[in-house]
Amino acid sequence: MGWEIASMLLTCMGWCCLVPPVISFAVLQSRGGRVELEKHVILAVFVLMGALFEACELLMELGSASTCAWISKDFDLDYGLMPEATEGSPSSASARAQEGFGWKALEIAYITTRGARLWVDAIDWLFLGLALFAMSTSVNQARQSGRDQETFPARWGRLGALVGSLALVDFVVECAQFTIDWKLFVVTTALSLLNTLVLLPAWLLWLGVELPRCQAASSRGLAAHRDDETLATAKDAPG
Repeated sequence: MGWEIASMLLTCMGWCCLVPPVISFAVLQSRGGRVELEKHVILAVFVLMGALFEACELLMELGSASTCAWISKDFDLDYGLMPEATEGSPSSASARAQEGFGWKALEIAYITTRGARLWVDAIDWLFLGLALFAMSTSVNQARQSGRDQETFPARWGRLGALVGSLALVDFVVECAQFTIDWKLFVVTTALSLLNTLVLLPAWLLWLGVELPRCQAASSRGLAAHRDDETLATAKDAPG
């Protein structure tokens, strides 16, 4: 259980670290809010919601774990749920047959609470997939319009679309994990590992390389635009 909580904590930290670069991307692509502001605000909201749901899942897991630890420590789960029986009595054999019944009940209750968090856990993949698709669409539309020929490359956008597609597959598998065929589950698990261990880190590293360059290009473009406006104002001035 400790390793699981540590893993969830790292995942939550990863989501929080993803928020600043995505917001920077949205600011750059929207030209500081001048171009398609609504679409880029929604893009940032997807990532913020993913981080929020991951934090909620972590808090729910901590609550369940602490409650189960308290029950296992302060309650007699071996015989506390059974009627008292003396050695040799008819109920003594039944008690021995159901030894550890309390531990089984606690385990079932814990599994049930984890099932209640199923959608909270799965929706992270949905938000990630939607955010990556929105970023890929933004890059493609900007390049087609001729606005971003020197900024984010199209191949980076296509890689984001691939990662987003696999994230949506993970979302579907998480929701149907109790009914999915085991062979298909093995295939999707392999794809999930490929996505989370190879493709997504590569996309993030590429974003880290491209983001400073794009910010510098945007700053140069903004400075040139201001110079043009100043020159045009000077020409229009009388005398």
